[in-house]
Amino acid sequence: MIYTIGSETGFDTGIVKWAAQSASIPDESYLQIYFSHNPNNLGLLFFERMVYHATKFFGLTNYTIVLDVINMIFVDIALILIGIILQKQLQRAMYWSLLPLILLISPWIVIAYTDTLVLPFIAGIILLGTNLFKLWQSGTKLNFNLAEQACLLGLVTWIAYRLKPSALIIVIAFLVELGLILLAKQVKLNQKNMVLTVVLFTVVFGGCQLVSQSAVKQQSFISINPELQELPSHYIMMGMNKGTAGSYSQADFLYSTKYTTKASQQKANLKRIRQRLDKFGVLGYLKFLVIKNYANTSDGTLGWLKEENFFSKNNLKKHAFMRSFFYNFGSRLSIHRAIDQVLWILILLGVMLSFLERTFLFRVLRMTFFGLLIFLLFFEGGRSRYMIQFLPVIYILAVVGSSMFGVLNLNNCKQT
Repeated sequence: MIYTIGSETGFDTGIVKWAAQSASIPDESYLQIYFSHNPNNLGLLFFERMVYHATKFFGLTNYTIVLDVINMIFVDIALILIGIILQKQLQRAMYWSLLPLILLISPWIVIAYTDTLVLPFIAGIILLGTNLFKLWQSGTKLNFNLAEQACLLGLVTWIAYRLKPSALIIVIAFLVELGLILLAKQVKLNQKNMVLTVVLFTVVFGGCQLVSQSAVKQQSFISINPELQELPSHYIMMGMNKGTAGSYSQADFLYSTKYTTKASQQKANLKRIRQRLDKFGVLGYLKFLVIKNYANTSDGTLGWLKEENFFSKNNLKKHAFMRSFFYNFGSRLSIHRAIDQVLWILILLGVMLSFLERTFLFRVLRMTFFGLLIFLLFFEGGRSRYMIQFLPVIYILAVVGSSMFGVLNLNNCKQT
């Protein structure tokens, strides 16, 4: 699939790839301004630049194929981790049940971007969090295994955060559910182990963040102007754009980025937010949120081809049969869309059925899922592509929900 449908891409993936292959990035250039606006993509830039130098060193000529292979490996690792989590919860091998997810995600292996690269780290957070919770329950004395997993959780969470800041939603959900358990005294947990876990997690996460910030300041490849960073208020404002159903708006981008200081941008963004709220009214805004939520969640292709210049070289003559399923104007594109839509509807039904499972892990995963929905309602959204980052959460809920209903005729989930 990488060989047949892989090609040069546009939007953010193409920009990061272009920057990674650049000899240098001058001040005031398009790329310098782009990364000043979007510093969250700096980690991806430095990673792809390291890969680029490695391809040159080993004499590999197709940099795009190399990135796609790495992306595929990341997706495969995520699938393996999801399979392990399902096996632990359902007490039997569940790898065959991953087939719908494989069909759904497989085209995205040719789009090397944070949406897919973050997947193994989200799955890793779920697996490590589950293991640590069991260690707290068991009353095990402080040991190397607990300390190791706590440190690893801090590292994995930090990487996920650097790729997708919204990854912290799952950490917040875990802490909220843990707080509810402690308040209700539903489960007896070893508090010393919990405190040690929190301390080690914080030290590793915070240490990685400090080292990262220091490295960015000291590197000379690209200079970042922090005053140009797009603020959270920018994404809230963009998420209220009625004309785009809260998705990306070039007009909103130009509006915010014409201000050259954070203070002036914040003031302008808040002014535009108030104007839009006034124009909506209470009922109008609620109606808009319903429409936006549909746009956020309804597309079974997860936003395939929805970005501008999705493939910058839209060549249907090369590898014509395979590309007819996945490229714009392909004669079989409707088949791909129909299959994905059916699979997506079944997955979301499984998520709803997961309410039959009330154990700690699944309460955390459900809160994470609804936390993502709320996040996309109030920030930039409007496209189902933003659901990809939490596919491990969504799919684990779907499979377990289906099994609880008896669709898969599996045993009851293992109590956590």
